[in-house]
Amino acid sequence: MLQTLDVALGLSFIFVLFSALVLTTSEMILSWSNARGKMLWKALAQ
Repeated sequence: MLQTLDVALGLSFIFVLFSALVLTTSEMILSWSNARGKMLWKALAQ
């Protein structure tokens, strides 16, 4: 039972860590290329 809990907590931690890494990378790329602002202006122009 304790091993199952350890595995579940470990997998949850890895998932959260990987999600934060992907989110940070995505935000850095979007802010660097100003893609979010360009998409917003394009949508507002329509």
